[in-house]
Amino acid sequence: MININNIHNGNIKLEFPSISFSQESNTYYWAIDESFEKEDESSSKVLRSLRIMLLKWIDAIVQNKEKRDILYLPFDFADEYMGVLRVSFFNENVLNVEYGYTQMTNGWKISPSQYKYFDIQINDFDSISPCIVMSIDDFIESLNICIENIDSFGNVPDSR
Repeated sequence: MININNIHNGNIKLEFPSISFSQESNTYYWAIDESFEKEDESSSKVLRSLRIMLLKWIDAIVQNKEKRDILYLPFDFADEYMGVLRVSFFNENVLNVEYGYTQMTNGWKISPSQYKYFDIQINDFDSISPCIVMSIDDFIESLNICIENIDSFGNVPDSR
């Protein structure tokens, strides 16, 4: 199970309860996401941007299920690195998921709501969490629960 908690002290928290791992992402780059609502930098916009990104993650998992590519899903947008979930397809039903970072791209170069995943070389990823093995259905269900939690905070459009 993966949890993404809403804004806490200006951060969004990603958690893997089964391995007692959590990572926070500062919301600055979410608030200044220039791909939509350029004049708005509110916490509501942060949630809308997060929601859009989670929907894109689901799309990326579904679209790559057959190809079984390794996906790097962006989460922590920072000046000098990008915090990502590395998702590897073990088989057609099971994923290996771990959290880490890459310095091959920076958070300031991209808009959080615009990226499903990006390509980096396997050597350019540094893991900072144990690998979690979970079903694709459980991963998607976890993301859908996160989206439902975001929706409970107000009217957020379903944009992909």
